[in-house]
Amino acid sequence: MITSIVEIAWEVVDGWIKGAATVEGQRRAKNAALISSIRTPQDSKIGLASVGDRHSLDLYRGSSLLGNQPQWLK
Repeated sequence: MITSIVEIAWEVVDGWIKGAATVEGQRRAKNAALISSIRTPQDSKIGLASVGDRHSLDLYRGSSLLGNQPQWLK
């Protein structure tokens, strides 16, 4: 089953990225997650990609702890 994310929001709280997403068909239900920051929020990059009418939020970090290449978080 494929579920579309219709809304996403995030904020940095004490070195953590706190995110919430609303999925299609459940506009009032929120799924929240805490993502630990390995270094600082400045090391994180967030990109919005669009293919046709579909949008995708990609989050990756470049960190010496993860190697020199950015690591995609899925």
